[in-house]
Amino acid sequence: MALRTDCSELFLREQYFVPSKPREVMITDFNQPLPQQEYSWRISPVALRDFGSGCFTRSGRMPRSFEKKDEEEDKREGQGPALPSWQPEPEHGDLERFIRYCRTSKCPDFQAGHCELHKPMQCFHFHFEGQRRRGVLGLDGKLCYWELPCKWISQPNKCHLGERCIFAHSKGEISYHPAKYKTRLCNGGDCQKATCCFAHSEKELRSKAVARYSHGMAAERPKESKESKEQEEPKEEPKELKESDEGLSGGPRSLGASGSGATSANARSLEAVDLKTFKVFPCRKGRGVHDRKLCAFYHNPRDRRRPPACGYRPEPCPECFDSDSREGASSCSLGDDCGLCHNRLELLYHDSVFKKRFCATFPKVSSCQRGDLCAFAHHREEVRVELLKLEEEELMAEWLSVPEDSRSPEMQLRAVDFFTRRFKTLWCPYGTQHSWHECLYAHTDQDWRRRPELGYSSEPCTEWAKHVGERLPYNERCPRGLRCGFAHGSKEQLYHPSYYKTMPCTDWAATGQCPRGPQCAFYHGADEQRILREASSPSAAVAGASMGRVLSVQELEASSAARTVLAL
Repeated sequence: MALRTDCSELFLREQYFVPSKPREVMITDFNQPLPQQEYSWRISPVALRDFGSGCFTRSGRMPRSFEKKDEEEDKREGQGPALPSWQPEPEHGDLERFIRYCRTSKCPDFQAGHCELHKPMQCFHFHFEGQRRRGVLGLDGKLCYWELPCKWISQPNKCHLGERCIFAHSKGEISYHPAKYKTRLCNGGDCQKATCCFAHSEKELRSKAVARYSHGMAAERPKESKESKEQEEPKEEPKELKESDEGLSGGPRSLGASGSGATSANARSLEAVDLKTFKVFPCRKGRGVHDRKLCAFYHNPRDRRRPPACGYRPEPCPECFDSDSREGASSCSLGDDCGLCHNRLELLYHDSVFKKRFCATFPKVSSCQRGDLCAFAHHREEVRVELLKLEEEELMAEWLSVPEDSRSPEMQLRAVDFFTRRFKTLWCPYGTQHSWHECLYAHTDQDWRRRPELGYSSEPCTEWAKHVGERLPYNERCPRGLRCGFAHGSKEQLYHPSYYKTMPCTDWAATGQCPRGPQCAFYHGADEQRILREASSPSAAVAGASMGRVLSVQELEASSAARTVLAL
């Protein structure tokens, strides 16, 4: 074993053993046991700190039990999933050149004294040893290491496997790994231009990379094949059970939508995270290498969540939120007694935030690095806020795709009902960038509508109009807040049941085109015009539009709370 051959030299260099009397013989072969008859050794405090009191003997040799641990660990590493082979991707240009050679050789210009691409670092070669990458592709075309970090990533020289280690030894080896490179969009911050490891357009995204090269997906493949075999050879159920099922259901059992594999996967995902204990306790895996993102325990102060029973609110702490300090909560003057979140884990896994928005990878959730432990929803069944119904989304998709002169009267009636009752009344659960002007959900206070069932009129609120363009909390823009009987903003006025499609569109009348498209609140022709019956009061107008019961203010305040959560 590699560690066995140079362990004595390592121990002397790190001062794990300290001689209690002067040396009398010079040691030339560190592979041989240290001469106990000429030396008496004592274990140093460094050894006690790093390994514990039972790891070494006074003779200067590592106990057999400890050597066995390392042998077993090496054996476990060898029994992991086999490293995959590289599959060429000609559609992505010189992508393979970057994955093979970027930062694998030292920059000749920097060695000569000056490189123009040094600050900010945009050079194809590495300038310092910490930027160096080992070649990730071997001569046989197989990957040499996984994208998971080695436990010695901060001190790669201490890894006893050295260049043969099958885990990443630097951030560069992770970022430019085939399982990571160009799999996420660049956010524009600190972009390294030509050498940036993120994609700058949808065309650059490598959607199949995670499934082909990631350690997590490779580890799952044997399980999937085993499950598929079990599904191909189902166990025969007892005759009595079959008969009882047929008697209850009136026929043979069948899987409906709620009994599908996707639904069971969603249930598994929700059960995978216990918000009371997730990242609250330290990880005990010790020397074993594993993906920290897929671990339910914390590994450092920045990865730790305080127990939710502490009662902190889902708001960032201004003193230490996402601080680079390794002290974590201790950099906050209030410590664990602080009533605000100290890091993203505390915020995203707070009960009032958890699973209230879709994951940024949705609907291609297989590329999510956190899997079932993700704080965001991977399926509609996981979302813990109200969503538009599927039939409503399908109606709007059809409404947007069909030309105006081809829409049936029934479709127009259903669209009127949707735009007056549901449009912009729910907060957007999607985390990816999209046009919020065309989105059916609300994104800002000006974009959000109270439900018309509350009974407000289509007349504009004078208090709300005084603060147009100002970024103020909702209750500060109007002292009456949700209880106000007038429209707060253009959305509440234009899509009110007593106003929608009752006035002509001036843009359409002037040019025959409308910049608002199918979502325009004005009518484009006589077939779209709505003629309402006279109403003696605003609430009567709402009732006359068949809006159902009037909502209580408490129900609207509940939706306002959801607005605060989704705006985080």
